[in-house]
Amino acid sequence: MPAAGDAILIPSGPARHLFIVLNDPMPISGYGARDHCILVNISSIRSHVPHDPTCVLMPDVHPFIQQPSYVYYQDVRVEPAQHIDACLASGYFILRPPPVDLAVVENIKAGFQISRKIKRVFKNLFP
Repeated sequence: MPAAGDAILIPSGPARHLFIVLNDPMPISGYGARDHCILVNISSIRSHVPHDPTCVLMPDVHPFIQQPSYVYYQDVRVEPAQHIDACLASGYFILRPPPVDLAVVENIKAGFQISRKIKRVFKNLFP
């Protein structure tokens, strides 16, 4: 079962990208009675590409992060926990241990109220 802080490689476009799980599985208002997880994409900062400065992550946050990166709040995902489990079991998603420290997870959650890039529907997931 996925857990808060898990780092998972998920196909997105032509490659797999790093996503961080922000909560232990739980029912999410508006998504039915099943347990869900909220995930955010982590993207590398590139000098020629604008990025959301709300939550910048340095390489010491997780071994997979090799350069300064940011939380791509535009791509928040709410996924059924069972779906994540099935994708991990099949190898479609790849777990990248160790988990991210929960203090970092809390900083990412705080960004839900700050980022101008996050969709309004997700703003109140972490009030």
